[in-house]
Amino acid sequence: MKRLILIVVLALSACLADQLTDPLSRAREHAQHVQGKGEAKAYVELVRALVEDAGTRYTAQQYDEALKDLDEAHDALSKARVSAEEHKHDIKQCDLILDGVDRRLRDFKRAFAAQDRAKVEKLDNEVATMREKLLQILFETR
Repeated sequence: MKRLILIVVLALSACLADQLTDPLSRAREHAQHVQGKGEAKAYVELVRALVEDAGTRYTAQQYDEALKDLDEAHDALSKARVSAEEHKHDIKQCDLILDGVDRRLRDFKRAFAAQDRAKVEKLDNEVATMREKLLQILFETR
């Protein structure tokens, strides 16, 4: 009986460890718990993880889940914008991360089906707007 309990506990701990090693889960967890100056960067990292996950899911033909990831990325980007405007911290790092996201979204525009491109283009436009806002914040604080 004790062995059975031990095996169950070990199996559950292995499952929990796998969940936390997933980059998307880690990014979500981090973004939810960070407050203050690192919040904008945490949400931008979440945007990057969501965009990567959307690409993986789209390639695996999980189209609805990929589009949900893009919607969540849009929400996370909005939160990052608010935090960046409030705290004015990690602006350069956020811009560098968003540059990579922007390139990835441009790849998606070519790869996604025509009916799915609208969400990709919307998010890409939001990323471009966010990058412009980050540059404004960067230059107004100097």
